[in-house]
Amino acid sequence: EYPHVVAPMVLADSTHPDQYPEFAKVLPAPRPDESAILKGLRDGPDLSGTREWVDFSANAALVRKAGPIGDKPLIVLTRSPNWPGDGFVPDEWEKLVEPVHQRLQARLCTLSTRCRQVVAAHAGHNIQRDEPQLVMDAIVDVVRQVRSFNDSGGATSDKN
Repeated sequence: EYPHVVAPMVLADSTHPDQYPEFAKVLPAPRPDESAILKGLRDGPDLSGTREWVDFSANAALVRKAGPIGDKPLIVLTRSPNWPGDGFVPDEWEKLVEPVHQRLQARLCTLSTRCRQVVAAHAGHNIQRDEPQLVMDAIVDVVRQVRSFNDSGGATSDKN
């Protein structure tokens, strides 16, 4: 909503707007007896009753509508593709969706012409817990990029 006040961005194992439809393409057909977690891999989990209430469909639509962020610095932090599963999803499903997740994470870099993807070596989805230094370094990096750009006279606004 406010692109004029957003300078850089760091996405930490973010959900791609096409993640759940893409997962659905590689997963086995739904079964009536499967858990809500497995159903959520196809449709997006229902978090409406949790503290993290998130409407994945609405958020995906907002991200698509917002479009790219131009030349603003962006770092996409992605979990390790070799990170063991969390136990909620069967291993055979993890093996199907992880390559899709990795591909979509790389695609997030199309949001900016100044993007860099960093794949964590020792972190799962909660990169901030597993490799906090990686997150801190990414934040410092994008802030440094913006300050360097502003110091060089590239900025037209003092809001960055």
